[in-house]
Amino acid sequence: MANKYQIRKYVSGSREFVEISKEEYQKIKVAKDNLFQALFIEEKLDLVLENFFEFENSLLNTGLKNMIFRQLDYIWLQAEKRIISRNLINLLAASALYLDHIIHHLSNIYGKSSHQFLEVKKLFSEQYDGYLSYRVMSALRNYVQHRGFPIHEISCHMTWVNSESGRKMRFIVTPYILVSKLEEDEKFKKSVLMELKHISEKNDIMPFLREYISCIGTIHGRIREILKALISEWEATIQDAIDRYKKKLGSNVHIVGLSALILTESEEMIERVGLFKDYIELRRELERKNTMLDSMPKRYVTSEFVNK
Repeated sequence: MANKYQIRKYVSGSREFVEISKEEYQKIKVAKDNLFQALFIEEKLDLVLENFFEFENSLLNTGLKNMIFRQLDYIWLQAEKRIISRNLINLLAASALYLDHIIHHLSNIYGKSSHQFLEVKKLFSEQYDGYLSYRVMSALRNYVQHRGFPIHEISCHMTWVNSESGRKMRFIVTPYILVSKLEEDEKFKKSVLMELKHISEKNDIMPFLREYISCIGTIHGRIREILKALISEWEATIQDAIDRYKKKLGSNVHIVGLSALILTESEEMIERVGLFKDYIELRRELERKNTMLDSMPKRYVTSEFVNK
């Protein structure tokens, strides 16, 4: 007995349907599966950037506490260092998850032998080879997994600066990594250690981190370019399926529970693909939210007020 392929509401009492072919059903299923892969890619970037926000925010909070309360004793500094380290560990874990999972999602869409998959893998290598920041953060990510905290020292200092509003006191928090501490880990990549040594024994992590986030932004920007044409096609497939149902039953019909179904001759459900668009809007919103990553090293936040 042949199976039936329909678009209908998968709810009790629903009888109206639009008949579709097996090929049309498969096209709808592939479109939805791949749109969710594209959504997962955006969600993984959002995870990285939200953790980056929390890390940067922890530095700002420490600086603000220093400005207001002037707490600079050893116990306070160690407590603040732990907070900053914790947020960096979370960020490093999120970035590792992003880089590992992106390859998995692209493989699900295109296959491991596709030129799209191979292009992104090559881009990973290009970022690693081209930017010390990428190499440092990759090595540091491995370091925190089996050795120690990523931040070895923090410095809270103040300095007088001239501004449009006159002389003001600026409070700065700087997190450092120490080459001598990293050397204690025999598994820390020796070539990266040597590159860090050529800069300084004591290195401010912020230039490395912000450039690393920009590298991830470069990778993600290319992935968006690769996906762009097919995303439009997949979204059109879902919209067309919904429109076909509405054309038969009226544009005002509710589509809660609307699905593409495989049914037996006796109306037993074999498989279904839910037809809704919320996940499409979510992906678009995340894409709108997470932009402008390429110039991250050139940006900073200040609470300075300027007299008009």
